[in-house]
Amino acid sequence: MNFPDPFITCCFVDDETIFVNLYHNHLMKHFHFYYNIDTNKLVGKVIDFSLGVESSKKNFPYKCFYNDERDEVYSFYRQGHALTVQTHDASKYTIQKITDQDLGQMFVVFNQLLIARTSSNVTVFKYDENEETKEWEWNI
Repeated sequence: MNFPDPFITCCFVDDETIFVNLYHNHLMKHFHFYYNIDTNKLVGKVIDFSLGVESSKKNFPYKCFYNDERDEVYSFYRQGHALTVQTHDASKYTIQKITDQDLGQMFVVFNQLLIARTSSNVTVFKYDENEETKEWEWNI
């Protein structure tokens, strides 16, 4: 039924460090952390939280990308959540619901454009600073 296993994605941040994130479908809970493959140890703490009522047991992280210019990681969920995590502190993150459509295959171009197949077409999201809040966010 649904997706019984946790789904995991990861990406390299540098030659020794990977970002790992997973979604435990049964608990509907997200986890992420950094891991050093040379020392075989966690870097910092494991961060976990619920994605709330906007998520379901059919959700999972689809893909993640490292932005070397802003030194942060972007993780995108099937059900339209975008997670941005600071590289030097996994506890510093933002979560944003960028679409109500299901996301599929995707690519990040120039560290600021997300081109993603959605349930009905191909959508382009741009990563920009909101002039009012001064927060960075993904917008269509």
